[in-house]
Amino acid sequence: MRKAALYARVSTHLQEKERTIDSQVEELKRQIAKSGDLLVKEYVDDGFSGAYLDRPALEEMRAALKTDTFDAIYFHAADRIARKSIHQDIIINELLRYKKRVIISDKDYEKNPENEFALRVFGAVSEFERAKIVERTQRGR
Repeated sequence: MRKAALYARVSTHLQEKERTIDSQVEELKRQIAKSGDLLVKEYVDDGFSGAYLDRPALEEMRAALKTDTFDAIYFHAADRIARKSIHQDIIINELLRYKKRVIISDKDYEKNPENEFALRVFGAVSEFERAKIVERTQRGR
């Protein structure tokens, strides 16, 4: 049985207020239970933008990479890791360097050309989506 952690994130205070992060956490717990892994740690950044790497729970998770706190980490989607593809690359590569299993959207991520390409596409879509959110928000003001 692997020791598993989960990472969840929402960026806006409205999402934080409405507790939309709860649905992410519950889905990740369901995935962990289904896989037979044991949930040992939850990393939750509630109200922190994925555009930046300096998020409290993310920093805590990255510090734990060098320990045996967890063997696998679950993410609801690639854009929950980060909103910039370069940041996604940094985090995924750190996890893999420390031999952690990475599960994104209930799929076990293995480093191969197909998965690297898919992650880059997801990263580009995340960046585009964030830019459109910013654009609409500014236009609404």
